[in-house]
Amino acid sequence: MSSQPLCFLNGVAHSSQYIHNRAQAYGDGVFETIRIISGHAPLLALHLARLKQGLDCLGIEHHAATWQYINDFMHRLSNTTMQTDNTPYANASTSANTSINANASVKTPSNATATAQAASGKVKIIAYRQAGGQGYAPLPNASANILIYFEPVSLSGWLQMPKQLLDASTPLSSNPALAKIKHLNRLDYVLAAHRTPTQPNQALLLYNAQHTVIESLHHNIFMLNGDTVTTPVLTDAGVEGVFKQFLLGSVFGDLALQTQEKNMTESDVINADAVFLTNALTGVTPVLSYKNRRFSNNDFYENLHKKIQKKILTQIKNKF
Repeated sequence: MSSQPLCFLNGVAHSSQYIHNRAQAYGDGVFETIRIISGHAPLLALHLARLKQGLDCLGIEHHAATWQYINDFMHRLSNTTMQTDNTPYANASTSANTSINANASVKTPSNATATAQAASGKVKIIAYRQAGGQGYAPLPNASANILIYFEPVSLSGWLQMPKQLLDASTPLSSNPALAKIKHLNRLDYVLAAHRTPTQPNQALLLYNAQHTVIESLHHNIFMLNGDTVTTPVLTDAGVEGVFKQFLLGSVFGDLALQTQEKNMTESDVINADAVFLTNALTGVTPVLSYKNRRFSNNDFYENLHKKIQKKILTQIKNKF
């Protein structure tokens, strides 16, 4: 009898290489999803800071090589062009018409005009604990494995079309030890999405068990009242978003807005002058309505978008 594990996937013999993968088995790791604009990641420093915070929180060792893997990949991406037959990067399924060319040479198909562009889309970094240990208990001093990949996708601007906000039917679990980090166990979010299906023009609002507002399914949430912007304080659940940090640290002050983080309720959302959602891929998504309340504040969003664009452009220029 072979000493190798016997492994089948859907009834078919399968490599046992991944059966001890702690990301797959336990969600033992963290991840980042990073927007790429013409080969550049303007918010990379904030993403890497949160990644480090997550690894430290979970006690996963990281070394100089850990960050070198990421830096090398990002450097290669910044020098990569995309060959496309004039087809926009609609989604990952367009990859049949799109290829990465690290040498920047372009071959023109006989039936289309090809153009070369710097890579734009998203990078995903998954950092998870090396295999080993006994069940849940990991090996002492286990280091991070780094899985990183790029997908060409179309991302339009930093201000999206407004959405209707709906309540999720299931609450987020409360665990102060895991609050703010972007860990791999996303079952609360999967369950919310499964039990409360949405349309493309809708977003789910997530509460904890005490019915305190936390965030939306994919975003942090902000409420505007006068010249004050308020966002929920994340003490026992939720993800401390990179775009949230960017707005709080670099944008709102320039717009003469006061900021605060506090526990928030349903009535805070309903009574706000404006409500908007944020994440690092899509930027700002205004909320059109919540329950029987409709929102509009076009001047605010126009000014906010202009300031975001200016700050992002500055970040990119500073990389040259």
